[in-house]
Amino acid sequence: MALTPRLPASVFQGGVSKNRSESTLSNPRHLWRGASACAGTHADRSNGLTKTIGIYIHIPFCLKKCLYCDFHSVSLRSYRPLKEYCRALKQDIKISTAEARGYSVKSIYFGGGTPSLLEPEELAGLVRVINERFYIMDDAEKTLEVNPATVNTFNLKAYRRLGINRISLGVQAFDDKYLRLLGRLHTSKDVFLTIKLLRKSGFKNISIDLMYALPEQALASWEKDIDTTVSLGVEHVSFYDLTVEKGTPFYRMRNKLKQPNQDEQARMYKGGCAKLKKAGYVHYEISSFAKKGRESRHNCIYWLNEEYMGVGSGAYSYINGTRFGKDNNLKRYMDEAAQCRISRFNAEELRGVRRYKETLMLNLRILRGFSIKEVQQRLGSPLPALMKDRLVQLVSEGLVLNKGDCYRLSSRGILLYDVVAGVILE
Repeated sequence: MALTPRLPASVFQGGVSKNRSESTLSNPRHLWRGASACAGTHADRSNGLTKTIGIYIHIPFCLKKCLYCDFHSVSLRSYRPLKEYCRALKQDIKISTAEARGYSVKSIYFGGGTPSLLEPEELAGLVRVINERFYIMDDAEKTLEVNPATVNTFNLKAYRRLGINRISLGVQAFDDKYLRLLGRLHTSKDVFLTIKLLRKSGFKNISIDLMYALPEQALASWEKDIDTTVSLGVEHVSFYDLTVEKGTPFYRMRNKLKQPNQDEQARMYKGGCAKLKKAGYVHYEISSFAKKGRESRHNCIYWLNEEYMGVGSGAYSYINGTRFGKDNNLKRYMDEAAQCRISRFNAEELRGVRRYKETLMLNLRILRGFSIKEVQQRLGSPLPALMKDRLVQLVSEGLVLNKGDCYRLSSRGILLYDVVAGVILE
């Protein structure tokens, strides 16, 4: 049983050519059309926009697919498919406009895959189309996922000028032995260099992703990774246990992988939490820690079960009560986009009890929990009796704490979140 389940993320030197000019990127800030400063989920009412949305753009290309990865991604053998894919993304954004009409955008997230393989000109093109079609809030969070050693100073400074204001860095481990085991291409030295370049390029909001419960990993090794993370002074940290998923090389090797047992994994999780909290990070979600005011606004959209639009092959959207995906076959996706159409896959309406189930299950990931009154206002309907019964059951089993109409995970419930989620969803 996974303690922290994930939700439904040689040196490569910066691109195809060094004969690049900044002329097309010399003043790119005009690409983002701003709104008046907003807080939380309140849209800029002077533009008549009372609803907010997050946009996720999926870049499914990597230099090499990691041995544990079950995300929708493919190895990139040349830059031609990436450029073709960016053209398809632009068409997808244009087509998706109708689905999100009347929303202002409070977060934009370029995920993958390895979005840092995008050249600044390619990212600028995507930014331009998003801006032409959507109203972007002034304080919108704009995140780019980066793999260490896939960027250089030129690209990073260009990303920053394009308005990217948050970086999510896929570190996973600081011990080169484990990085090789996971199939990562970077080294620990690459991580330190990349963070130095990020700071030099003006990024003040950096998140690091780590993994624990690696094969033959000892508690001391994991705690050293946490200590190193703290020493780097990043604004946000997420860590997850290694889950061996079907269809991955690790799954085929599963009988040879000697991961720590459940008790050892629990000690790793609690030890990591304690060290980060002692260092001043707020533990605000099961797997996430942030310095004050640096929580991931985009991920909070998922955890609050708010609306989001997914762009790209394999990306999912949740708009107007309907969740649906885009084709995860790259060729079909790009062929359709070239014909100015994008098909929906696995569309399903989330109504009534089911919507409540998913909302409560996700809301409990946020450690402050939720109030019934607030959830009822957000969903526009009373709490179903069935869900009240499930919450009472979880409280009686010591997995959830209750005060008034507020509910949150207990310390035991955090470790056994899979059980909590199962009870709510059954």
